[in-house]
Amino acid sequence: MNVPKIESPKLDLSPKPGLPPLMVDMERFFEFSFWIAEELLDLVAEHRPHFHVENKQIIAGDIRLQKSDRFDS
Repeated sequence: MNVPKIESPKLDLSPKPGLPPLMVDMERFFEFSFWIAEELLDLVAEHRPHFHVENKQIIAGDIRLQKSDRFDS
């Protein structure tokens, strides 16, 4: 019995009509996009400053706070 080979769907990522097709395997494309999204979230969390409530001050007349006033240095 011959089992037909099933190919995964392809995405056409051509930037403009009339250019040669840029075909990408859909399953691998989504695996990559989820992986890169998780990596970016990890990177943002790694570099997010730590804000402490006890360091928060209101300086009358000046809304520009120094970095040392906002974040634990």
